[in-house]
Amino acid sequence: MQKVRDAIGGNDIRYRGPLSYRHLRILAWILIALAACGTVLSFAYRVIPNLLPIVNQAGSTLQLMWNFAVPLFMIANFAVILTAQDGYSRLFIRFGFLSAAVGAGFLYIVYHYYFGIFHALPSGRGLTDADLTKPLRFLFPGGFYAFNVFWDLFLFSLLAFFLYYRPKRLFRKTLPVFRLLALLPILYEVSAFVVKCLSVLHKLTIPIWLWPILPTKPPVVFLVFLILALFIKHRERMYTDRGLTHEAYQTFLGTKLNSLHFSLFTAGLFIVAGLIDLSVSRLAPELFGTSSDPAFTAQFKAGMSALGIGSGFFLLPIAPVVLLFSYAKTYQDRRADILIPLFGVGLVSFSVVETIYQMLRYFLSIS
Repeated sequence: MQKVRDAIGGNDIRYRGPLSYRHLRILAWILIALAACGTVLSFAYRVIPNLLPIVNQAGSTLQLMWNFAVPLFMIANFAVILTAQDGYSRLFIRFGFLSAAVGAGFLYIVYHYYFGIFHALPSGRGLTDADLTKPLRFLFPGGFYAFNVFWDLFLFSLLAFFLYYRPKRLFRKTLPVFRLLALLPILYEVSAFVVKCLSVLHKLTIPIWLWPILPTKPPVVFLVFLILALFIKHRERMYTDRGLTHEAYQTFLGTKLNSLHFSLFTAGLFIVAGLIDLSVSRLAPELFGTSSDPAFTAQFKAGMSALGIGSGFFLLPIAPVVLLFSYAKTYQDRRADILIPLFGVGLVSFSVVETIYQMLRYFLSIS
């Protein structure tokens, strides 16, 4: 506690991680661009004849990059929230707008171009939209595709808002009720996971218009950041019970000492959660007795992969990156924070278009 008071009083530690939230965002967008290329390659391998198996292998490997990107986005979002660089209203507007834009763009492409082209063909005039969505579902083992990372960031910002924000008017006298509203994004995450499970088990068909609001993060990533958010909230109560005021605690959040504590705890949590999730993904087929049926075992593993079970393995190599991260680092010029998402969306779009172009060139050269 004395170290905390020293840090607040200006006697902070010297260590400051070289990575900021901007570095994590840029790296995450590059990884998502690679994952998008992998998705296109995997599609091409299924629909274009005579492609070498290495195309599918490359696509599957690149798709795994998504598992690295989402935790990086979440950590960067933590930095912006805890250092209060952006108000919650600004975060909601930014992530809400971008989430809606990505979702609307996806639905426009599917309903206008995909359906429009097939309905214009002689063989597709008698088909319904439900018939035309079957090939899309076939391309994904779980029957759905979660891709809108901005929706994840919006939900996380909503959770942090209910946990950390101190209402000035409404709910000011009923703060516990306001805190309980944090259950809303949690229940949404749980409900979305249940819906995904039902889809994997072929008990439910997820409408394609719901795909843009399906969380992209695996269950273990959701649990990790929920634990991290609750830990930070609990630590505030622990410090204030020891005589630290709320204002002093907010000052401590911006110190290098707290940034180091955050990095150490997050890295340790990533390692523990990653190992547990990896163990579950390895033991689950044995526990459910699927080893005697190779076909069912393969289907079982594909279902777990579609649900993100086993993706916690990718938290392990991120742990060293977290140790180099300083969320206490802030910037005066915030224009880059607006340009980075635009850069990311543009990079992903370019990567997808270029990969499709190269696949079409190859297809035309062999036909």
